[in-house]
Amino acid sequence: MLDLTQILLVLTFTAREKRTGRALAKEQPTPDADMVIGVPNSSLSAASGYAEESGLPYEMGLIKKINM
Repeated sequence: MLDLTQILLVLTFTAREKRTGRALAKEQPTPDADMVIGVPNSSLSAASGYAEESGLPYEMGLIKKINM
């Protein structure tokens, strides 16, 4: 279970990654793209920000397999 400090760190990181994705969409537009797909555990938040800023749909194209 995460404590409050850990939750705030995760939320701060997620917000920063989303802002990074928005900035990337402004700096590197992709007019021929059909959608944005993030890579699990490294760029899902950034991909979401990119999609929002660019107006492209955000789709789940990759799913991480979890071995238990």
